[in-house]
Amino acid sequence: MDELAKAIQTKYIEDLTAKYPLHRFIMLFLFLISMYTYSVGDSFIGGVRDLKLSFIFDFEKGIIEKTSILELIACLILTKCASYLYLKTNEKFFFYLAKKGKFDKYTNELESELKGVKSDNNLLNYYLSQDISKELEKKRVIIKCMNINGEYAITLALIILYGVTGWGFVDILSFIASIICMIYVFIKSFKYYVEQFMPNYVAEKVLLGANAKFGDK
Repeated sequence: MDELAKAIQTKYIEDLTAKYPLHRFIMLFLFLISMYTYSVGDSFIGGVRDLKLSFIFDFEKGIIEKTSILELIACLILTKCASYLYLKTNEKFFFYLAKKGKFDKYTNELESELKGVKSDNNLLNYYLSQDISKELEKKRVIIKCMNINGEYAITLALIILYGVTGWGFVDILSFIASIICMIYVFIKSFKYYVEQFMPNYVAEKVLLGANAKFGDK
């Protein structure tokens, strides 16, 4: 019976994290912490500095116990908004850099080079494309991990911005650092996409006889 209960619990957690990624739970928890710190003071950084780990992870007398249903709903909405805002900002930044760099021309040149060395054996091309597809999945995971860090950064920036009226020197530095981290993630993920992902992606499409477009995932 215990084994069945554990199996059901494991399955429930797997289904839940598949629909609601783990990093979103962390973002949600950060918003919950901010709700508490702003309820007892004017600064998130100052409030976090004074918090004890035992209080944060105490489910009986800690932050979770002091959180109302309304606050939880508000934090869920804020988490969704932070993710959406990061996604849209990242997209704008990506296409701005793509337009400035004329990467459509870069993609066409890659296609021309690869078509020149492409084999006439369609079966061989198919199996080669499958190997490249596996590498592309690994690279997609790396880009996703970069963007997760970007979501953390924008979450912290929004949390600190909420308490702007009570800002001190440390709050200002923390806000600037969060914005710089987010921009760094934008640039790093774009650079990785251009240098590591795109050549493999174009190769896969050429081997399958399809067209590649810069910006495709």
